[in-house]
Amino acid sequence: MTVSGLYKVQGRMWQDGTALFYVLRVPEFTFPGVSHLVYDNDFLVVAGTYITVFFLVYFPLGVLVPALRPWAATMSISFHIAIALFMGLTGFALTMIACDLVFLDKELGRAVSTVSDLAVRLSRRARHRQERKDHALEGALTEESA
Repeated sequence: MTVSGLYKVQGRMWQDGTALFYVLRVPEFTFPGVSHLVYDNDFLVVAGTYITVFFLVYFPLGVLVPALRPWAATMSISFHIAIALFMGLTGFALTMIACDLVFLDKELGRAVSTVSDLAVRLSRRARHRQERKDHALEGALTEESA
């Protein structure tokens, strides 16, 4: 990725912030009905071009520094989601996202565990609340029949 980013930095269109405009206009890399949302907006073209170069150049640093891995993986996943949405390269993007998940191994495990624990607690709370309602309803029916 770094080499790709460094080659992009040398290109005139990447330097002046217009490269994304031309990439999204190539028929093979256009996702009908979506790509024009980016290339019709000058701010998104320039921002997307510079963010792409920044990401490609600094991604290895994010992977090598353990504290930055979650941020690097999040940025990479966002980058590849954008490729899927705006360029129509969904197969490539999904493959790269799967590879990015390797960098989130511990964090992903913690997140899944946290969500699982939360789901169990919410389920127990809902069951307990329902049992209290049922018990109150039984008490009210018993009082009415007496």
